[in-house]
Amino acid sequence: MITSKNRTKHLLCSALMTLLNNQKRSFESITINEICEQAIIHRTTFYTHFSDKFALFQYLYRALTKQRMNYSIVERIYEPFRISAELKQVHALHIATELTRKSKTMKDFIEPLMYEAIALDLKSMQFTTNLNIPEQLLIEHLRATLLTLDHYWIQEANHLQAMEIDHYYQQLIKPIFKTTHHSHS
Repeated sequence: MITSKNRTKHLLCSALMTLLNNQKRSFESITINEICEQAIIHRTTFYTHFSDKFALFQYLYRALTKQRMNYSIVERIYEPFRISAELKQVHALHIATELTRKSKTMKDFIEPLMYEAIALDLKSMQFTTNLNIPEQLLIEHLRATLLTLDHYWIQEANHLQAMEIDHYYQQLIKPIFKTTHHSHS
């Protein structure tokens, strides 16, 4: 059952994604008024649900991360780009992230969200590595690898299939994980 509160949050998230994706705008240039106009929601209603546009973005990011939980842990670790393609909103979020890539404000805001999602996946996987490295360094490596490949995919104007990007990703992370968890190479 979709409540009025959930419907409003969904409309605001969709509005933000539309502004970021269709108009190729940076997050910083989008105003709360524009988000509200796109969602056909009054500005005071926005503030009933979110303190600012960063809180909206954080809610959206976590909601999209939650959608990924419908996939197995092995898929989430080894096939993140296929999942992104299947969950069209997730790929749109990657595009939005890329659009704000040069912003230190957004970098400082998004990186902890990515770190949180990757750490959750690694904890769920109860991973073992081939390397003796701290978990924090592993998470940072995976985050940077995902961002680099996502940037490459966007630069290629999405001419590559998600499966191809996943293959590159698997090749880059293969030395890290023991083969007992990797069934998609």
